[in-house]
Amino acid sequence: MNKVMIVGEVMYPPRYNDNQWGGVLSMMIKTTNRYKDNNGVIQERHQSVRTSLWGKLAELNRGVQQGDIVSLDGRLQNKKVQKKDGSEEWVTEVVANAFETIVGGGNAPAGDQFGEPAAPPAADEFGDDDIPF
Repeated sequence: MNKVMIVGEVMYPPRYNDNQWGGVLSMMIKTTNRYKDNNGVIQERHQSVRTSLWGKLAELNRGVQQGDIVSLDGRLQNKKVQKKDGSEEWVTEVVANAFETIVGGGNAPAGDQFGEPAAPPAADEFGDDDIPF
């Protein structure tokens, strides 16, 4: 079985290109893994994941922006790419078959984008008219 599920932040502005198979939307997604080290201190490890959406899925998600938090299901694929200097290298990417923008507009939610709650509003942000009783 070849299945990948990712939730992360779009790192750079996605690139959309048309080709003989329809459109392709390419982007890098940053995932974050939190863990406690041997001293009990919370650490973070980030991974960059090369991702592509093809055909109708690419066309429907052309509005994705850098900074959006996205979720995708897909499969791993290896392919040979040519670098700017002319040399070739093998890269691994996730080819999405389902894609969803969780937080859009290029802005992460208040607080932490990976599930940590935002700080409560300051007391002076509420007026007497805001209280329903």
